[in-house]
Amino acid sequence: MLLYIHGYQGSPGDKFDRVVRVFGGLYEDIRGPQLSNVSVASDLARLRELLPEENGRPGRPHLFVGNSLGGFYAWHLCRQRTDAMCLLINPALAPFILLNREAGAAPDFLRDLLRCFSESYLNGRFPRTWAAYCLDDEVIGHGETTVPILRPVEGRRETGAVLIPVERGGHGFTDTEALEAVFGRVRQDVEDSFGPGKS
Repeated sequence: MLLYIHGYQGSPGDKFDRVVRVFGGLYEDIRGPQLSNVSVASDLARLRELLPEENGRPGRPHLFVGNSLGGFYAWHLCRQRTDAMCLLINPALAPFILLNREAGAAPDFLRDLLRCFSESYLNGRFPRTWAAYCLDDEVIGHGETTVPILRPVEGRRETGAVLIPVERGGHGFTDTEALEAVFGRVRQDVEDSFGPGKS
């Protein structure tokens, strides 16, 4: 399945529509739930209840696509499974810092995000990951967060993400042509690795 996760105080919206358009046919089950962004635990529980149990059978991994805070959730969930990979769009991979500075989220929300980050960063597996980020993002300094967090660990190339910097689009990734090109590239990578068809 493909799970799309929207950003903080957002909704699935246009990006989800583009995900469906580009990845439809490759993934039969595509979902984009509306999250509350009030409780990290309840949002993660909502996402987990949509996911099938791991069955250990070979095949195309699930794809978690996350935007901004949704990118953090996608990365966090993916690192806990052996049957998933993730595509992160302008990901807020240190959201406890970002939301404290920018949006003034509740202290409990920030604390829970920090706990999830620590669990994932210290103990998570290294899933196949693509990260597309706009160089003119006015909210997130990707050079300070996205790139260091996703770079290869201890020089092991296979643990690093495929980083896809995009010239313009801002935090909203408003360059829709570039965004669709990113989605198309990831779709092609998935087809090259696991074959065409529905999963």
